[in-house]
Amino acid sequence: MRVLTWCLVFIVLFLGIPDAHSQDSVVFSHVVTKDAPKGIGANMLKRMVNGHPELRKQWKVQVYPEAVLFEDDDKLKKAMEEGKVHLAAPSISKLAEYNKKLQVFDLPFLFKDTKEVAAFIEKVKEQNLIFHYEKDRIYLNDKLDDKEPVVLLDFWHNGMKQLSSKQNLSSLIRDREKNFLKELTVRVQRGSEVAKKMFERLGAHVEEVPFKEIRKYLRQKKIDSQENTWSNSYLEKYHELQSYFLETNHGYLGYLLIANAQWWKGMTEEQRKLWKEQIIQPVTKEVNRLATEVDIEARERIREYYWELEDKGKKEVGTNSLNETDAEKWCQAIYADYADRNGWKTIVGEIGIEIINVAKEVSGNSNRCPFPQLEGITKTSGSQ
Repeated sequence: MRVLTWCLVFIVLFLGIPDAHSQDSVVFSHVVTKDAPKGIGANMLKRMVNGHPELRKQWKVQVYPEAVLFEDDDKLKKAMEEGKVHLAAPSISKLAEYNKKLQVFDLPFLFKDTKEVAAFIEKVKEQNLIFHYEKDRIYLNDKLDDKEPVVLLDFWHNGMKQLSSKQNLSSLIRDREKNFLKELTVRVQRGSEVAKKMFERLGAHVEEVPFKEIRKYLRQKKIDSQENTWSNSYLEKYHELQSYFLETNHGYLGYLLIANAQWWKGMTEEQRKLWKEQIIQPVTKEVNRLATEVDIEARERIREYYWELEDKGKKEVGTNSLNETDAEKWCQAIYADYADRNGWKTIVGEIGIEIINVAKEVSGNSNRCPFPQLEGITKTSGSQ
């Protein structure tokens, strides 16, 4: 894999990124390994397009994994806007700048699992609450701006977030009334104001670190803890550098499959239909099915790794689950300053009460981490 990665780097540095206007080249850039849900989806899409009897006549998909081209950051955004990258699947948090309502996917303990998220997505599609849907495109916000540089194609799951740490987080939460994580520096992804606010409320110092830099930061002890799915944590081998995992399921990690708008709009209606019905929809269905399987298997692999260490005599390692009592303490700490307009009220106002209520309704889990009263907040006060 390392040889392949350096070959890709050589191609990019010396031959350049294929131009978006080249009819036979479709560039898909992402940051994970080929075995992660997003990596599986990207390669599946590549195989299906390149083997399609009609689409392969005009397009050839090239996948650049593991941030070999770009991290999911401003450089990727610029590359997509300039047409140097056609397809990407950044985490939902990264696109909140286009639409503040997307912050709903980051709210702590709002969803129990990806099934609840999927039900929520279907509801907001039906009601046009977050995006505006048309037959051949989805606008990332409700302004129907044809100058929008990217088009939303679909949603891909990864899984629910857990916490890894050098310390036993269960003990910290159990033994303290607040500031459970005050000694820890926790990595969060760039762009997630919700995650930053949550960990700050738990007493932690927050560090925004690019995905491909997490392992280096852990090794160099620049961060003590990180939130991620089981699959990302296992495939990136964070368990080899962290002593504990706390199974919290405190948040959702998913992706928006997006395309360069100019490239997408340049297709004929029939071509877009082929892409959507014969490529994007079946790939999305399979990615979302596999995501849960991959996550469960990764959790078991991490547990087995710690069991082997315990068998060898190492005691201070393991995985724990967040029990109901500790989850309640966590929730109370998170929303303690809700009355502060600079706290959660601002974010809830940007999302909109009706969207949060739909999420609570479809989850059937509204008491898992009860939200404070939402009176006095406008429906959608945030800018888009």
